Amino acid sequence: MSEKPKGLTRDEVRAYLKKKWKTGGNCTVCDANAWVVVEEEYCLPARYEAKNFPVSVVVCERCGATIFFSADIIRGES
Repeated sequence: MSEKPKGLTRDEVRAYLKKKWKTGGNCTVCDANAWVVVEEEYCLPARYEAKNFPVSVVVCERCGATIFFSADIIRGES
């Protein structure tokens, strides 16, 4: 059995976004730049495969727009 990867911290997600988010981080819905990084990591099920995709969740504080980022990719670049 493979070991479950360590969950990402908020600081790891924030560092990744600071490095990768090229548009300054403004919400595409309301143009705010106020985000909450959800502490828990979630898994989205693959529709036709027997596996899940771990994601980190970021939510706009003003309008609630929600973005999922691949936790595996963030982990690979940390």
